Amino acid sequence: MIVLRPARSTDAGKVGAILSEFVETTAWMPRIHTGAEDVAHAGVMISRGWVMIAEREGQVVGFSACAGEKLNALYVAQDWRGQGAGSSLLRQLQREQTELRVWTFQKNTRAQVFYE
Repeated sequence: MIVLRPARSTDAGKVGAILSEFVETTAWMPRIHTGAEDVAHAGVMISRGWVMIAEREGQVVGFSACAGEKLNALYVAQDWRGQGAGSSLLRQLQREQTELRVWTFQKNTRAQVFYE
């Protein structure tokens, strides 16, 4: 069962790790930030109140970061993709916002299919 909750400051490391994992496991994605910068960025998003966490079995498996109608990020840890965490996060955002704006990298066809 996926549980959603607002992120806490102590989640920054887990959120940053999910960001880093995506970059490290995606051949077309260039590494332009260090892992420490990913954690710092996660901390900023969390401090702004943008981040919703998806947990399964007490483990952070994904997150979304949304500022009003602008969806800044939605990532799920590689081992948990395709198991409902991303869909749960997106459905929650759709309940909270009358409109969502999202962009993807042109090469991120998996995300494009997900959002369609």
